[in-house]
Amino acid sequence: MPTFVETLPANVTVECSSVPTAPTLTATDNCGTATVAYTQTTTAGACAGSYILTRTWIATDLCGLTTTHVQTVTVQDTTAPTLTTPFTENVASTCESIPAAPQLVFADGCSSTAQITVVTNETVSDVNSDGIYTIIRTWTVTDSCNNSNTFTQTITVTIPNYFRTTAIEGQCDIDNTITVNVTGIINTQFPGVITANGTWIDVNNSNALSTDGYFTPYQLVNGNYIIRYENNDLSCPRIVEVTIPVDRDVCTVGSCITLDVHNAFSPNGDGTNELFIIDNITDPCYVENTVEIYNRWGVKVFDTENYNNQDRVFRGVSEGRSTIKQSSELPTGTYFYIIKYKTIVGDYATKNGYLYLSR
Repeated sequence: MPTFVETLPANVTVECSSVPTAPTLTATDNCGTATVAYTQTTTAGACAGSYILTRTWIATDLCGLTTTHVQTVTVQDTTAPTLTTPFTENVASTCESIPAAPQLVFADGCSSTAQITVVTNETVSDVNSDGIYTIIRTWTVTDSCNNSNTFTQTITVTIPNYFRTTAIEGQCDIDNTITVNVTGIINTQFPGVITANGTWIDVNNSNALSTDGYFTPYQLVNGNYIIRYENNDLSCPRIVEVTIPVDRDVCTVGSCITLDVHNAFSPNGDGTNELFIIDNITDPCYVENTVEIYNRWGVKVFDTENYNNQDRVFRGVSEGRSTIKQSSELPTGTYFYIIKYKTIVGDYATKNGYLYLSR
């Protein structure tokens, strides 16, 4: 029987990228020459990089006698795809200049590009107190034999002017007449922060904040009230806190402009000093008032609410009482006035005195 001359290849297990080349074998025979025939068959495995090669060499002498050698090459794929493009793992950026995700290219020794699966993911952390957050991008790459590799890029993002504060002068609202435009304050001091998707937060739960950023400190107790605005921008979230001091102690009569009563006037048609003028009567401290005028005999000749020195004003004409004809011009003489008003702290006060009317 013929005999192989070379060392016979043994059974091996190799990576798909390292499959050995089949050697060329020769044979001899004691009675003459011998020839060698080679064949190879492939048995597919579970994936592209997994299969079995069966290699067969048959040596035949001149008498037809044969000697056979079989080698089994078990091919496997245990190597994940690799990255072929440049890649920066750690990036520092401001929120206005976050780089776009790079277009990465991958290769595999056993799978074609079409057989490589790439799954991308991006997670964004919460913003810390310094206005810094991270974006983590991952690419998970898998070949046809389920070998995977993960590549990660971390972007550290800084938000300039992330958290800012401001404060305004003290507010007092006894009569529900004051409204603080917090939106306007922020727009003036920090242009561009207000967005369509922002959120207003009443930090102290005062119930004095409207949904559109107006603060009405009606009947609030003394203290500092904080209104917080978060603009909820996806890339550049920013926060502004406005501190509004509320101090009812400044809401006193002493803080109001003093009423100044002109105690003489001459309604004679010359266009000068025709009206009974009470300076500052239209100030918010006195807007809820009544004015009464009496003659020397104690007969009321005029009264009105919310005196304003214009359409609600004493012109020296009777308002029509039982002893005095309506619209009659009152004679020259001394009259007595009584001014009553609600003070800014909610109680009532009276101011009175003599008034001289001259024609």
